Amino acid sequence: MDEVPNNKPKGKGSWLAVFILATIIFLPITFFWVLDWVISSDIFSIGITGFIRAAIVNGILGLLALIAAIMSAVRLVRPDTSLKQKLIRVVVIIICLIVSPLLLHPLFLDIPYINSPQTAYLDRLEFDDEMGIGDSPANYYLRGVDVDGERHSFEISEKRWEEGREMLWSTEDYELFAKVSYLPHTSTLMTLDFFTDHDELLAKLYPPSPGLPEDWESFSIQINDIVYALPTPITAFLRTGWSIAEEDSQLHLAGADQPYSSYEWEWISLTNERDQTISVMAFNTTENTISVAESTVGGIYVIYGNYDFSGTELRIPGGLMLQWSTPIWAAVRNL
Repeated sequence: MDEVPNNKPKGKGSWLAVFILATIIFLPITFFWVLDWVISSDIFSIGITGFIRAAIVNGILGLLALIAAIMSAVRLVRPDTSLKQKLIRVVVIIICLIVSPLLLHPLFLDIPYINSPQTAYLDRLEFDDEMGIGDSPANYYLRGVDVDGERHSFEISEKRWEEGREMLWSTEDYELFAKVSYLPHTSTLMTLDFFTDHDELLAKLYPPSPGLPEDWESFSIQINDIVYALPTPITAFLRTGWSIAEEDSQLHLAGADQPYSSYEWEWISLTNERDQTISVMAFNTTENTISVAESTVGGIYVIYGNYDFSGTELRIPGGLMLQWSTPIWAAVRNL
């Protein structure tokens, strides 16, 4: 029997084996390098490309949830489906129909904001990172509280994360602020600027209440858009949502019933539905013993750096805002 000649080029199998081995080794390396570049680069985390990335991710996940719901619905009507399988598929359909709109709806809501994003000034900046799975890169976040006291969290690039951390550590008393423009429903960051001095636009965007005087001797203070002028009955606070702390609610103040007697007073705590707390100096200006609920407030004590308040939530004459005005403006102010 004649032998069939082998016409295959010598060494072709070896080159193929080397190519496959190189692909196995370098493909994961290339993938993670590209992934690290995507996360580190501003191109894919800030601006319109950041929104496109969010749209792709949310769109794919939302579409997969919708496909899963359709497939489960098709299998649900099969005659050979058991009761247990029907219950499982009903649950899957319900979950997918809930998840899909949650992923897709914010994208549509943010489309009108692409050309006119919202602006926020952030204080109490935090630079956080979350490690990925295995050797995958971390995700980097900027978090802070805006002038109205609302907390924000934005995903940023590694480059901006490192820049912000270096600036924060190099500033005096860690007083670094950020101005961001963003899409409100997907929290996509459109622009990001760090600064240490407040720009003039901040005062124009957040004017004080018209009822807040310029004169410090007016002994006025604005708390949550309401202006109080001291001294004032404590009922002025109670009518506007403040409550006397439980540990102080049973206190009584003796009256000044003797000539040259000084007014009896106590520091008491007031709280509101926002979980904010202030200390007020409650006086009894009468001759009879009264409860603190009938007293007169003659002083307010708020600690500089009190995280119960931010920016517009607490202002003093001149429109000065807690943390957002010059740091020498009375860290603790007794009125």
